[in-house]
Amino acid sequence: MSAEIKYLDDFRPEPKVMESKVADLDNGYTRIANELLDAIMLAGLTKHQLLMVMAVWRKTYGFNKKMDWVGNEQLESMTKIDSTKCSTAKNQLVRMKIFIQEGRKIGMNKNISEWKTDIDRNSKGFTETVKNSFTKTVKTTLPKQSNTKDNNTKDKRQDPTIPPKGGNRGGSLREELISILEGKFDFDKADKLHDSVEQKLVELGYICEREFRVSDRGDGKAGRVDLLVSNGEGDSCGIEIDRLNARDKSIVKLKQLSDGFVLVREGIVSERYDFDGIPVVSAHPMSSSSEGISREEIIREAREALDFYNNITGSQCRDFKPFMTLLSPTQSRDRYLLSDLITVIEWVVSTWKRRNNSIAKPTNICRVNRFDGYLSDALKWKNRDGINPVDCPHEELIKIWNKYVPERAIDFHEWTSRRPAYKDLEAVWNGKTNKGQWREVKHMDTCFKLISQSSLFTGLQDKGWLTLDWILTPTRWSQTYEQAKREYTERKKGIV
Repeated sequence: MSAEIKYLDDFRPEPKVMESKVADLDNGYTRIANELLDAIMLAGLTKHQLLMVMAVWRKTYGFNKKMDWVGNEQLESMTKIDSTKCSTAKNQLVRMKIFIQEGRKIGMNKNISEWKTDIDRNSKGFTETVKNSFTKTVKTTLPKQSNTKDNNTKDKRQDPTIPPKGGNRGGSLREELISILEGKFDFDKADKLHDSVEQKLVELGYICEREFRVSDRGDGKAGRVDLLVSNGEGDSCGIEIDRLNARDKSIVKLKQLSDGFVLVREGIVSERYDFDGIPVVSAHPMSSSSEGISREEIIREAREALDFYNNITGSQCRDFKPFMTLLSPTQSRDRYLLSDLITVIEWVVSTWKRRNNSIAKPTNICRVNRFDGYLSDALKWKNRDGINPVDCPHEELIKIWNKYVPERAIDFHEWTSRRPAYKDLEAVWNGKTNKGQWREVKHMDTCFKLISQSSLFTGLQDKGWLTLDWILTPTRWSQTYEQAKREYTERKKGIV
């Protein structure tokens, strides 16, 4: 019996066709000035710095932009360098003024004469002295960078119970940083505070590294310190940015560094204090002794504002911090007064429409970026600027409506400020007639009379939706009233 013979070729996979990839200008290109290329080649940049330059070129000049936001994660995906190392190299370039930074945006500084690279531009490159000094400076000033592989073990880690040493000069770098950052920032978002702190320190010549890796965050797992700052003289200091209070894990992470402190973003820190040997200071100006602000006075006024809000709205809110933020000055504005807060609260309760039958909460009223506009509108409202000098006579107007439309009569006890139409009636009352006069009761009597006689009210028994609330809706009032006037004119002329 013959056996079928299968050759090896039958079992071999078919060879894949490798497609060659050829770069082509038709697929896009980046325009860069030759002078800029020449300057970069002479700048003596490290590999990481050069890759950061090329990545920023690609994200900015590659899209015909001068600046753009380029995150560390983007740089990591483009260069395959760890994001913390990307952050370090980027900050070095900002310090060298090769990069310019505006908030979270970054771009190339085309003014080559401002670069701080110690280059003799008349020569073709670095001298050996400059090369050696530059390399030595970079190696000595930068802290040990993180790797994708964690080589720190529990045996190598410092004992968390040992207090920080304070650098080579007894903690002077830490004190410098605290004097620069304490009470200087007012941000609601953590990322904005992180960016502003880093930008401030880089502008002052410090070397910053975001998300510096440490071996333990308090649960045996690796953690990251928010910011590691070096001064170029071998000293380094870690900064943890917490929201309300210093967290236990922040203390554990900082104890693994030579020095560090906690910067609290929103918490109320009347004065600096130590938490297990680590200083805790506030970023918010309300806690800065240099501003001469009494924390007790701010808290007292904030409590008064909260009590007023609860009394006028029938609420039981307990957090007075939103009011504290407004009662404290910042670098861009003076503090708001307690009377300002009360005026805005009264204005909100009287004029804002309610959602789901609920009044706006203190956090909505005390929006830092909007409160100035709220106060301006509230003062106009309080001074009746652009408002009918006579308060809206709700009870009298409801009686007039009930007189002309008894089928849709309204019980006045149900006509309260919680009802949306209540505010709509006030809006109509605060409007002016066609002759530019403020509305009076006689004008509203005419309006309701003409509306009740219009064709809209024909077959009223079949129109359960046709109520005063429906008519007073801002989008319907003018249409309904204009239709009623037009039909009245036609009836007088005998057209209808």
